[in-house]
Amino acid sequence: NRTDNALAPPIDINTVQETVAHLAYSHVYPNPANSQVTVEFEVSEPGNYSIQLVDALGHIVYTEACGKIDLFCKKNIDINQLERGVYFVNILSKDGRISKRLVKL
Repeated sequence: NRTDNALAPPIDINTVQETVAHLAYSHVYPNPANSQVTVEFEVSEPGNYSIQLVDALGHIVYTEACGKIDLFCKKNIDINQLERGVYFVNILSKDGRISKRLVKL
């Protein structure tokens, strides 16, 4: 699910944006991570959600459509191929996104 040359909307690296109104809970672990990261979230309203990994330059390096989520989503993402550095995990819905900072060791 690698995406080349696509750019995500800008993110202020000093803040975590939380604009998904129907996201009740989200967690990214382990953080920092070496080879795999787990993204899990709970929604208060069913809908279509997706997950993106974005590098510090704004390039989308991974994307996965979660499809219609009624309550809870948990995805394990292989990050072995990523370079060391800071990434952002975006959880997207039609209402907005939430961004969590991730450090790849």
